[in-house]
Amino acid sequence: MTSNAVATTDSAVTPMQMLQIAVSQNADLDKLTKLMDLQERWEKNESRKAYQQAFAAFKAEAVTIVKNVVITDGPLRGKTYADLYGVVQAATSMLSKHGLTTTWKIIKNDKDWIEAECTLTHVSGHSESASFGGPPDSGGAKNAMQARASTLSYIERYTFLAVTGLAAGGTDDDGNMGRKDVGSGVTPERRKEIQENIVSQMKEHIRAGSIDDAVIEMENGGLDGADEWAFAWTFFDSKERSAMKKASERMKVERKSQPITDAQRKRLEAMIGEKKMNRDSVKAEVFERWGREHFADLTRDEYDQLCSELETEPAPPQNPTSASRGAGNPPATNSADGAAPLSAEKAIENISKATDAESLALAADLAISACSKAVDKAAASVAYRKRLAELKAMADEVDQ
Repeated sequence: MTSNAVATTDSAVTPMQMLQIAVSQNADLDKLTKLMDLQERWEKNESRKAYQQAFAAFKAEAVTIVKNVVITDGPLRGKTYADLYGVVQAATSMLSKHGLTTTWKIIKNDKDWIEAECTLTHVSGHSESASFGGPPDSGGAKNAMQARASTLSYIERYTFLAVTGLAAGGTDDDGNMGRKDVGSGVTPERRKEIQENIVSQMKEHIRAGSIDDAVIEMENGGLDGADEWAFAWTFFDSKERSAMKKASERMKVERKSQPITDAQRKRLEAMIGEKKMNRDSVKAEVFERWGREHFADLTRDEYDQLCSELETEPAPPQNPTSASRGAGNPPATNSADGAAPLSAEKAIENISKATDAESLALAADLAISACSKAVDKAAASVAYRKRLAELKAMADEVDQ
């Protein structure tokens, strides 16, 4: 009698056993419902514990990921990295050994943003996920489909590493996907520029409570390609990323309905003038495509699309050409005052010398046409933001 009592005390009674006892005793529906809820919570907790035990056993296997691809051209020539196949191939057998498996799901597939999620699931049912996103990788000579495939492969690789807690040989295994390897196509000099100019500005906006401005900074700060976007993204925690994603989605909707500002209208007019385009022809095209009678009626989305197309328009030919000019003739110009065309360096310098908002806007407009390279555009953007902040500070001092 005593031994039976001791055995009953030592053995744990599960919610399912309690439910079976309650059914045999004709318990009421409310009690049965509560016991079923308890059983569900108990099963989830047991599943979570089984997952953690399996994950710990998997990590004890010391899986090694070898960098199996050598870069053959470009500034990183000779560098190596582990591609998606190498990463998955190295870990799959050990994951399966401990009842773990991974799956991917594309959770966003917009024109300018791709996001995927990698989920690690245990046979008991518990799972953990990691998600990551970025724009299509338009670097190199990729077509539209290749650009999207490149970004997706990049995302799948790093979400896999994140959810499994692995890293390729030579990277930091700190649970943050090895920051040294994220954005591996970004040069050290460019990383420093991104961190000091773009990321720092975004952080300031976030500290000031302006998530929208942080998103605008990231979208317009001069980030070029998936590698640079991925590198910048690593400086923000999950809460900041989530807030910026939500703000970006909301702003995309707003761009489809909100009209442009007067400053944006002036910038558009300036671009048309710089390209020596017929203003009436552009207005006619705007009316035909979007039904807008005036530039001021354009939405932000339509404005962005139009400006992007204007920026890719070839510069007007200089006349007379250098071949037909006499030795004593001055060089052809593209400005009203007869000055020589601005170099990117001079255009950026003019931004830093602007004395008021109007002259700053003009200098920025001229820099748009003078800066053809992504790095020059980024430098002009930084100079503009810096000078704008300086002018604002000077105005604040006057007001005080």
